[in-house]
Amino acid sequence: MSLPSNEFAHLKIPLENILSATNNFAQQNFIGENGFEQRYKGQLLWSGQLIDIIARRLNKEWDGVEQLFWMEISMLSSLKHKNLVSFVGFCDEKIIIYRDETARGALIQYLSDPVLLTWVRRLEISVGVAHALSYIHYDESRDFSVIHRQIHSAAVLFNDDWEPKLSCFFERSMKIEASQRHHSFHTNIPIHVEGKAVINDDQDNNYLAAVAVTHYREKRLNEIIDWDIWNQIDSQSFNIFAETAYDCLNEERSQRPNIDEIVSRLEKALELQLEHQNAIMSSPSKEFAHLRVPLENILSATNNFAQQNFIGQNIIEQRYIGQLLWSGELIEIDVRRLNKDLENGEQQFWMEVSMLSSLKHKNVVSLVGFCDENDEKIIIIRREMKGSLSRYLSDPMVLTWVRRLEISVGIAHALSYIHYDEPRDFSVIHRHLCSACVLLNDEWEPKLSDFVCSMMIKASQRHHSFHTNKVKYVIGYGDPTYIETKSVNHMSDIYSFGIVLFELLCGRKSIIDSDSNKYLAPLAATHYKEKRLDEVIDWELWNQIDSQSLNMFAEIAYDCLNEDRLECPNIDEIVTRLEKVLELQLEHQNEIMSKEFAHLRVPLENILSATNNFSQQNVLGESGFAKAYKGQLLWSGELIKIDVRKWKKEWDGVEQQFWTEILMLSSLKHKNVVSLVGFCDDNDEKIIITKCETRGSLNRYLSDPMLLTWVRRLEISVGVAHALSYIHYEEPRDFSVIHRRIHSDIVLINDDWEPKLSDFQCSMKIKASQRHHSFHINTLVNVKGYGDPTYIETKSVNHKSDIYSFGIVLFELLCGRESVIDDQDNKYLGPMAIFHYKKEILDEIIDPILWKQMDPQSFNVFAKIAYDCLNEERSRRPDISEVVTRLENALKLQMRRQNVENSIVAAKVEDKSSDHHKGPLTSISTHVESHVTKKTKSFLKDLSHLKLSFQDIASATNNFAQENIIKELRFGLICNGRLWHTKLDIVAKGLYFAYIKDESKKFWTEISMLSSLKHKNLVSLIGFCDTERSKIIVYKKEANESLKKYLSDQTLTWIQRLKICVGVAKTLSYIHYDPGRDFSVIHCNVRSSKILLDDEWEPKLSGFELSLKNTVARRLRLLLTRDIIKNEYLDPKYEKTGGVTHKSDVYSFGVVLFEVLCGRSAVFPDEALGDGLLSQLAKSHLDDMMDPHLRKQMDPEAFKIFLDTAYWCIKEDRADRPYIDQVVKRLERALELQWKHENPVNRTPSIQLKVHN
Repeated sequence: MSLPSNEFAHLKIPLENILSATNNFAQQNFIGENGFEQRYKGQLLWSGQLIDIIARRLNKEWDGVEQLFWMEISMLSSLKHKNLVSFVGFCDEKIIIYRDETARGALIQYLSDPVLLTWVRRLEISVGVAHALSYIHYDESRDFSVIHRQIHSAAVLFNDDWEPKLSCFFERSMKIEASQRHHSFHTNIPIHVEGKAVINDDQDNNYLAAVAVTHYREKRLNEIIDWDIWNQIDSQSFNIFAETAYDCLNEERSQRPNIDEIVSRLEKALELQLEHQNAIMSSPSKEFAHLRVPLENILSATNNFAQQNFIGQNIIEQRYIGQLLWSGELIEIDVRRLNKDLENGEQQFWMEVSMLSSLKHKNVVSLVGFCDENDEKIIIIRREMKGSLSRYLSDPMVLTWVRRLEISVGIAHALSYIHYDEPRDFSVIHRHLCSACVLLNDEWEPKLSDFVCSMMIKASQRHHSFHTNKVKYVIGYGDPTYIETKSVNHMSDIYSFGIVLFELLCGRKSIIDSDSNKYLAPLAATHYKEKRLDEVIDWELWNQIDSQSLNMFAEIAYDCLNEDRLECPNIDEIVTRLEKVLELQLEHQNEIMSKEFAHLRVPLENILSATNNFSQQNVLGESGFAKAYKGQLLWSGELIKIDVRKWKKEWDGVEQQFWTEILMLSSLKHKNVVSLVGFCDDNDEKIIITKCETRGSLNRYLSDPMLLTWVRRLEISVGVAHALSYIHYEEPRDFSVIHRRIHSDIVLINDDWEPKLSDFQCSMKIKASQRHHSFHINTLVNVKGYGDPTYIETKSVNHKSDIYSFGIVLFELLCGRESVIDDQDNKYLGPMAIFHYKKEILDEIIDPILWKQMDPQSFNVFAKIAYDCLNEERSRRPDISEVVTRLENALKLQMRRQNVENSIVAAKVEDKSSDHHKGPLTSISTHVESHVTKKTKSFLKDLSHLKLSFQDIASATNNFAQENIIKELRFGLICNGRLWHTKLDIVAKGLYFAYIKDESKKFWTEISMLSSLKHKNLVSLIGFCDTERSKIIVYKKEANESLKKYLSDQTLTWIQRLKICVGVAKTLSYIHYDPGRDFSVIHCNVRSSKILLDDEWEPKLSGFELSLKNTVARRLRLLLTRDIIKNEYLDPKYEKTGGVTHKSDVYSFGVVLFEVLCGRSAVFPDEALGDGLLSQLAKSHLDDMMDPHLRKQMDPEAFKIFLDTAYWCIKEDRADRPYIDQVVKRLERALELQWKHENPVNRTPSIQLKVHN
């Protein structure tokens, strides 16, 4: 052997690279040694790829190392075979580098393990090693042959796929000329291996070879073969294998077979074993013995297959539910009883048992066991409690879009797993995929089932197609190529999955009713191609879907239906794409949540502070899903009492119901519905905060006729009825709510005994157009003693279910007792009350004190409405609007009686009075009521001259035409127009929804302010319109719009700016206090956009919707308000105090002064600039912020006065700010100086006269 030559130069690896790869041959990289080498593992950058390596570091002192080193390099560089170790390179330091493909180690490690190293795997390994030997012994493309000389089980290494790799070429392998491969060669030193793996414990015969030969000859090999291995072996396969092994050990070399013959014989042994194994799959095997369930146990579990346990059937099987004691646990089961006359039933039965026993995945059903007694073929699986997916396809409320995506991803994962999962050696084609075979557990996780028609194939064949004489598929889901050609592969499952995806998307089953297009697949594909999918998707579902999510999902479903299998995506690609769709949808949903509910988020630290870290003394109570605490929270500047419901994390369905309640309470605003303060979802907490209703729940007072008088009960009933009427439907809302948990415990009472409906976590939000429909629900939600019997029996719910529950509450109020009573013969109040009502003996179960308070007519009306609410026939129950009317009538009748009684008492008092005071007791109450009425009537009468008809405003704005709209508001719009009878140009500000409390309040505040304030620098109120559905304020239009528009406009000169500021300051001075008025006003909304400019550039202050009135005597005091939203003009003290003073207007005006000075808005459009103008002034020099054009116009002294005034106005502490009158004087002085600066000749005081005009 010649020493190194250039032919190996490309294999040379620098020592520094090897040192880096092995961490300088660190101890943690050391994996073993022998007399001539040490071995290290490492990672090496090789051909641009980071690979795992083994570095063999030869002992340089070892005799002959040089020659053997180059021998091995020579051999390994020229030997390339899948069953040989892969040579990477070498280093002159006598280091040889292999690719580490030995993740599973050496064969010797597994010889005694019949589970990991099954008989089939042993055969495959034998064939692989034989192929390696055949290759090294001779390959036609080579001119040399190799004698390994060290074949042993430690030299056979395994990669991840259990493929054998022959190693150990270093020590004594011989490279000879190919022509000499049939010769023998003499060596001075014989090489052999004595390893533990081939030594038997028997001291008389301590080598396996001799023992095996003896046992083979005596036909007793079974005695030395592991029993678990023996049970796997086919006899024919065994005979061939054993004979081959024995022949290899023939002492006469010439009688030993050559390696190519060995390869052929081993391949035959493997073939026979696989045939045997396939045969096992079609017949019972002892390997399933542990899964056998006695028939008597199944009969007991299903009540002898009773009709009430029957859940369905098809041509293959009948299905039953039951309960089975399994591993010491009573579990819910599904029992599938295969039809005895089913063709190939035996084979299909064992195929499914075999599959389910070997398939373990969270999205595949769990096999409990089977039974094959008395000719029965029964498969038992764990019951998934929500049943099949097909049951929910048409329900977009229960099966939301997010849930549908999660189910899709789960099914895709199941298919990916059954199609192939490493290191499994088989693959499964399902062939029966449909929405009915996807079962759902309590968590809505999908479980793939129905493997009775599935095919188990070798993993290596998973990309092949297979011909079947009988096509097996579910109608409406079948792969057209499979149906046409009878050729099936994994892509047939992909097609069926595409149908399931379209079912989930469209909310309908695969087989539809339309005769012209019977199946969903062609209908969906056509609508997808024509971009009309919205026509076949449920409207409620459509509203939930993000457009990106929809497009990707629809594209995946469509791609799955491609009739060209080669164009279909594989399941792993589908998994990735569906996971992306889900990610996009969740991002969309989170974005909505953050935008819609961001203002409601309350930091956890604030809640901890409010509840004293959820201390025991703050606990109000506990339910199955939440614990309630009381507390105090600083909210909108006000310290309020709160109720805090901390939801239990382990509670089933917490996430969905938490967000349901937030969604409901944030969109429901009514005086008889609890007020949502906010929520917290920090640190995986789920907390909802509502305003505390101090008297607690209604059920606390039911038995107290003194605190809860009959009149008060009637008022509470009316209030709850109004709440139900509101949530059931109120125009123009596009949704309706079914509460589903009405009971006296969730009716909360405030200080004034007003009821507040709460607990919306289980409520259903439906389309308004569907409010008269019923909805099927699989999981019942009701409170014991209040549940609608029809709902409980049929699982069908509608608004009349709430009516029934409310009827129970009415009887609780009437009888003075809770719904669940102690009488064991009649546990619930409902049936007892119905019985007593029908017998006309209700007085027997009504508290006597309460009974004495009741007017007979009021009682009769109330009892009748409560009874009608409990009608078992839903259609005969009254709707809530009728309930409201009748309850109001009951209250009216009761009040009439009380007024008469009060009049009699008052008359007696008057008769006995000696001082002849007039006005009976009734007149006191009546006087208060009439006073309020007179005051309201007087206010409206005073404004009657301002009333405009809706038709006049619509005509003036050309029916609010698009071209006339100036701005769209959250609940309305601002529109230009012209009143033809006055020829005035106007601006109309209208509200769409007059019922919105806060907006209605702003409307009347603005009218009240502008109708009672008169100043030349105030916007001119023309009139207003107040109808049931809209509220509109009409102002005179100012020609030059708002000051904000001109801040950066250089045509607005500095002196014009000063005049505008003086005008606004004077207006603020007027509204803050005027000697001719008995009230003072704080504007609360001063900003440049609210300062309008007429055609003479005179300012007109507008925007009084948030303004506050106070008496003159109290005008300097703090006024609390929660109506102001944080903005760049807002007094910073507002956040700390929750209130405003006149100095708050001064601060806002100071910001406007800086806007005027710098020629830019306080609000920067570029968020990167920070919070706004004032924050930038704090960071920059003023000169950098000012318009140079404006700066050139300014008189230095006028500029200094103006600047000092502006800074004075925005002082942090209110006490340090000036009064507005001080601001007026300073600005007037600045204007005077500026005028003189611009008019140096004419220095008459006319400017002062003009200023004070």
